[in-house]
Amino acid sequence: MVVELAGPLYERARLALSQSDAHLWQFVHAGHDRDRQCVAILDWEHVDLDDPDWDLAQLDVFRFAPVGETPEAFFSGYGRTPTSPLYTLYRLERAAWILSAHARAEDWVALSVPLAESFVRGLLKRPAALRDRVAQSVAQTL
Repeated sequence: MVVELAGPLYERARLALSQSDAHLWQFVHAGHDRDRQCVAILDWEHVDLDDPDWDLAQLDVFRFAPVGETPEAFFSGYGRTPTSPLYTLYRLERAAWILSAHARAEDWVALSVPLAESFVRGLLKRPAALRDRVAQSVAQTL
């Protein structure tokens, strides 16, 4: 129901060149410690015009190390923090995908499971909140 309700938001989402398979290990870094900078992004075979929040949601949920939530400093460096309810829906889709792969005994997603579970549990604690946010955002766009 929430995805259907969000239809107008999907239709109006801004489009940008997106890597569409963003993972932390696809970023080449140079420098040391706090002076590290991303100098390249690898693996562009899935490139597409998409909502840039999709790539951010992928980065925010998918992990190969138990590093927790993406820190605000990342979004500050990126230049903005996603605020659209679509970002939450994208994160939910990624979390569901991770948990589904884990249920099929695909070991390579194991380190992403705790964060995905935590995210889904958080949404389940307040099930109407996401629906209400989507409805409010849709009303504002009409």
